[in-house]
Amino acid sequence: MTRVAFVMASLGQGWLGGLSYFRNLFAALRELEAPALSPVIITRPQTETRQLESFQPIEVLYSSLVDTQTPWWKLRRASQLYLDRDVLFERFLKRNRIDLLSHSGYLGRNCAVPAMPWIADFQELHFPAFFSAAELAARRDNLKQSCRHANAILLSSQAALDDLAHASAGCAMRARVLPFVASVPKLDELPTRAQLEQRYAFNGPFFHLPNQFWAHKNHEVVIDALQRLLDLDRRVLVLATGNTEDHRQPDHYPKLQERVVRAGVQTLFRVLGVVPYPDLMGLMAHSVSVINPSLFEGWSTTVEEGKSLGKQVILSDIRVHREQAPERGTYFDPGNADALAGCLWDAQSRYTVDAERIAITRAAENLPHRREQFARRYQQIVADVIALNEAR
Repeated sequence: MTRVAFVMASLGQGWLGGLSYFRNLFAALRELEAPALSPVIITRPQTETRQLESFQPIEVLYSSLVDTQTPWWKLRRASQLYLDRDVLFERFLKRNRIDLLSHSGYLGRNCAVPAMPWIADFQELHFPAFFSAAELAARRDNLKQSCRHANAILLSSQAALDDLAHASAGCAMRARVLPFVASVPKLDELPTRAQLEQRYAFNGPFFHLPNQFWAHKNHEVVIDALQRLLDLDRRVLVLATGNTEDHRQPDHYPKLQERVVRAGVQTLFRVLGVVPYPDLMGLMAHSVSVINPSLFEGWSTTVEEGKSLGKQVILSDIRVHREQAPERGTYFDPGNADALAGCLWDAQSRYTVDAERIAITRAAENLPHRREQFARRYQQIVADVIALNEAR
């Protein structure tokens, strides 16, 4: 069986969408009747067992070579720079019978073990103001070095492929597109609506906005839409979940809270922060609709989870959202709070529990096939990259 390694040196809550991505991929591979590959996580020796629980059952290897705070890391980088070959890590991978390094950077164009880094998006090409000068330089360098050293580049959307072609046409020819499909629990495995209402102190219909509180996620338009509705004496409740810290713009969340107060919608825009995964999915399932107002996405986890649950999704009219194409999607201009207000009120006015259950049931019936196609597509990409490397 082909052994594919994933370096996961940091497993904090900084990027919840990324962790969800890997959980979905590993789970989809496990569900195949006759899987052709076995994923292996490589992490730092100090990684706590509890941080790996959501990925189980999966093989885990521990190595200081992936710890950026050790001298070993500096030796690896020097080897890549002067030899075009990550000699130390290559030996580690061979010793553990790894056939390909996936989603985890490059090893050097002279390395015998093929590498296929994943670039989640090219947001910096569209919204450079959301990044510091150092971050922009780091992203440019990562793309340059990935194009030089990697056997293939893995992307999540056709939109990202077009961005890559604009940045480096030659590199785009070696890219592979793998849109992911989200795994979701069955409805009877989730907390009930009554349990969620008691746990989070709300009642009545609500919308779920499960995005990190980062600047490009565009929570502002939701706050403004709630104010527009309140001015018309129409009340809509939005429950927002996600990490409230934006390392790029630390003052972003406090400014959002100030905006909520100015709009007078403190009781209508409720921030729950990071909640346990079953509660996250329960909130999504029992909501009137899922909302994603983002200005930019690589391939939205929020939208994919909504699709897998059969939910209505009210989402910004950006290219990748059109590519994701949820069956029950309603699009709005991300800069138009009035348009979003209309979408919210219309969705709440038409919502019925029975119709939602029918949609959720239908989506659950279709999900196994969608996830199988996702896993098989990834397996085929891995096989192709390994074959091309052997033919060099």
